[in-house]
This record gives sequence, structure tokens and C-alpha cells, in this order.
Amino acid sequence: MKCKLSTLFAFLMVATFAQAQVVISEIMYNPPETGEDSLEYIELLNVSGIQINLQDMKFTAGVTFTFPNYTLAPGQSVVVAKDSTAMKLVFGVSTLQFTGALSNSGEGIVLSDVQDNIVDEVVYDDAGAWPLEADEGGASLVLCDPTLNNNEGANWIAARNNTGIILNGKEMRCSPGLGNAISCNAEPSVFVDVMDFAFNPKDITIDIGTTVRWTNKGGTHNINGNQSVYPNNPASFGNGAPSGALWTYDFTFTKEGVYQYQCDPHAASGMKGTVTVGNPASYPNYTIPLVTTVNQEGVADSVNVKCQIFGIVHGYNLRPGGLQFTLIDSQNNGIGVFNGTTDFGYVVKEGDEIKIKGTINQFNGLTQIIADEVSLVSAGNSPVNPKAVTALNEEDESSLIALDGAFTYVDPAEWKGDGSSYNVNVTNGSQTFLLRIDNDCPLSTLPAPVAPFNLKGIVGQFDSSNPFDEGYQIFPRYAADMSPVSATSDQAPSQFYFSPNPANHLTVITGADDITVVNVYDMTGKRVLMANNTALLDVSCLSSGVYSVEILTGKGVNHSKLAVQK
Repeated sequence: MKCKLSTLFAFLMVATFAQAQVVISEIMYNPPETGEDSLEYIELLNVSGIQINLQDMKFTAGVTFTFPNYTLAPGQSVVVAKDSTAMKLVFGVSTLQFTGALSNSGEGIVLSDVQDNIVDEVVYDDAGAWPLEADEGGASLVLCDPTLNNNEGANWIAARNNTGIILNGKEMRCSPGLGNAISCNAEPSVFVDVMDFAFNPKDITIDIGTTVRWTNKGGTHNINGNQSVYPNNPASFGNGAPSGALWTYDFTFTKEGVYQYQCDPHAASGMKGTVTVGNPASYPNYTIPLVTTVNQEGVADSVNVKCQIFGIVHGYNLRPGGLQFTLIDSQNNGIGVFNGTTDFGYVVKEGDEIKIKGTINQFNGLTQIIADEVSLVSAGNSPVNPKAVTALNEEDESSLIALDGAFTYVDPAEWKGDGSSYNVNVTNGSQTFLLRIDNDCPLSTLPAPVAPFNLKGIVGQFDSSNPFDEGYQIFPRYAADMSPVSATSDQAPSQFYFSPNPANHLTVITGADDITVVNVYDMTGKRVLMANNTALLDVSCLSSGVYSVEILTGKGVNHSKLAVQK
């Protein structure tokens, strides 16, 4: 009963939060079409700082549509249209599809949650303070600022983004699914020419709040800065499908950072550009692989470079009161994160996606970023799959790796289990590897895992002299990283999977036959759930996070990861 009450309370919390954080941000109610208006659409925007799942939210006035399991990231928008095929054909965007139609003379649009509480409501009109250009003039209605009252016509403008698409002699001006960062009073102050297969100027630096206008002066081009193409952009922008018309496109940049964009037909030929918003000397947006290269002596190339990077937290905070953990991107490229004096109020949790602003540094061969700022992007992400290796080297520094080979302890007495920090040497009979057990890792207080075992962990380095080409260590994170080798043949992890994963209630183990016991462990190695003779797991009582799952079958033992997301 407690689990059910907790689940209901969590749902109500999410629902209440979503009500204040999802807004109707763009409306195309009367496109200049002949006959049926196939290009009508409504855009919703997540204005919060967290992911929001729209499942079972619905339009209860204006049009009819109930959302499936659909998650919006912070700043992301979704478009629900009358005819998704027409939207794809004309604008090149993918949309969901409602039933019904929007009134050409104005009406109320209501978005409600599963309990019929109003999430957002707009009563638009084709008169008064509402922009008249949206009434069959080719423009959509665009909300100037998502924090403003969207029931007041003065807080909406007729979209200024010229698409180059002409219908019945009128140019479509809209931005479905591409974000609406524009002020009601914004006028362009920076201009970029689009011509001769290039952007001129190609790279620009502007202040926050600046509106940029791109003008196509010849050729079939477009602007595409969507986060689906450039996921590290602070926000999406662009004007849809390529067009040969002499279009213009305005966008007001309201978030600091580095934005990349391209012309889709000519990107391979180098037709790309950047917009740096804010102080360009502060923290430009770089990738982990870009700042972790080293020279022939193992010295980091980017020492003293200021930047911001994104990644998923792996492992634990090894420095209470400060920060010391590993950040890994989706391709298993990693970097150490360090701050010796403050944690910025951030509680390190594996599976968090975070943004780090700081300066690249190197300590005893380990490349790291000295954090000046930590921002949570999302939680509950799955760790990367470990890379199978047979040796440790610079290429895999700060990556998650896996070593198979029935490891045993060189000296079992090295495993202290007393809560201190210590080193443990393990061997597979032909090679010896050093495990580093930090006193802030829960493994430090546990008995030695049963040998022989397979091994997973994060690759570290402690080399006190140049060249930095040795001193590699393995940091196991929890007991599941030292999984016992079964007396019978283990099933390969790829033979089974969880569906769904992440899960919030029920998940099914698929591909594992003759299941006898399922054990679920948290990151401290504590067993938090056990099930017998079943492939169906009820995880509704577990908190959001990443768990290690041990599956015992008649053929052996399997280990994998399961994410729980509430």
C-alpha cells in the first residue's frame, strides 16, 4: 500500500509541475490554403529545466488529441497538426496529428492532464489585439515570451520567419517545431547573407537578446540549427525545409552558448556557421573528445582552455565537500571532473546528464576539467555500455571498460573492507591490473567479491612523471562491477533486454529462458528487490536511478543495467 500511495503522490507532483511548465507557444489556425486547411497546427513548448512526459495529456477544447508516451526535454517543442503528411511535405517537419479543425475566427484551445486539470489554455481571436496577419495572411501566431500570459493578444506576434513557401500568393511565415525565441519588439541588428553556397559572415558573436536575420540572396538553402542535428545547441532554431525563394529568417537568441547551424543540401560542402551568444571568451561549447587529446608524451593539448562540456555522470563523488567524478558522453569518451573546495550544491548521482563550465587541467596524467559551474540537464539516464578491452591505455582513460577472464586476487589480504582507501591487484593468470578502491565508494566497506570474477570499471591514471604513459587503474563502482564467473556458461548480456527501459512500473525481461531468481541492486551494492521464477518485474517501489540486475537461469548468471524513471 505504501508503494501505491508513493506512486500516486509522485504522479500528482509531476502532473502539478507540468501544468506550470508546458505552454501553447505557436498556433497556425488559418493558413492561406484553398479548401480544407491541411497546415493547421499547435505547438507546445517545455519551458521548465527538466524533462516532462506528456503521456495522457489531451486537448479538451479546440481539437481532439491524447498524447502517447512522449517526453519533452527542457526547451524542446512538439507540434500537433491537422495533417502530419502535409506538414512533412511542405515544411519538412515531423508532427503528431489531431482530429478536428481550428476555427478561422478564433476559439479556445485547452490542454488538460489525465485528471482533466487544465495545463494551459489560450482563447485566440482574429480581431482586437491579436495579429491580423495570422488570419489567412500566411503567418502563424507566435508567443513572444513563454513566461507571459498567453491569453492576451498583445503577447503574441505574427511570425516573421519567412520560409520561402508561397501559397495562393502569400508567403508562409512560421516556425513549427523550431522554437520561438523572439521578442514582440525585437528587430534584427545582425544580418547574415545566404548566397554563393556560404553564410556571410560565417561565424558571428552577439549579446544575449540579439535578433539575427538571415537573407537568402540566391540558391536553394535553409537554416538548420535544430538540436536533432546539433544536440549541444542551447536551443533549436531554423526555418524548415530548403527553399529557392528569396526568403528571410529572424531568430532572437535568449540563451548563452555556442550555436552551430548548416544548410542541409550543402552541409557536406562546408556551408555551416556558428553563433556565439554572450561573452565569447567565457566558456565556448566543446565536446569531450576535443578537449581530451594528448601529445606523444601524454600531455593534454587543452590545458588551461576554458569551455563547457556535456555528459552523463558515471561512478561516485570521490571528494565530499568538493567534486571528483567521471563524465562520459554517449560514445564512451570520458573526462574527470574536479573541484577541491565546493560541490556547487550538486549531489553527484550516476545517470545525471550535466553541463560543466570550467578549465581543462591535468593531474598525474589524468585529464580533467576544474569545474566553475555545474548544471543538471536531466536525470535517470542509462550509463554507457562498457567497452571490452584486454589492456589499459591512454585511449580509454576515463572510459567505462569491461575485462573478462576469471580474475582472482594476487593477495586477498589487500582487500581491507574497512572503509579506507586502498589498492588491490587482480590477475587473470597472464596479466595483472590495479584496482583502486576509494573510501567514498561503497565497495570500500564490503567483503571482497567472490573470485573468480569478470571486471568492469572506469579507467583512471596516476603517473607522477612525464611521459604520462603508465599508472593506469580501474575504479569499480559497485559490487555488480565484479560479477562472479558462473561454474556453468554464462549467457551473453546481449541475449536479453528489459522492455521498457527506463521503466516506471512494470518491465519484462525478454530473451532469458528458465529464470529462477532476479536480484536488483542499487549503486551501493545493496539488494533492493528480489523476484523468483518470473520475467515480469514490478519496480514501482524503487526510486529513480540506475540499478544493477542479476538474473539467474538454468544456464548461468546474467548481469545488466535497468534505469527507473518516475
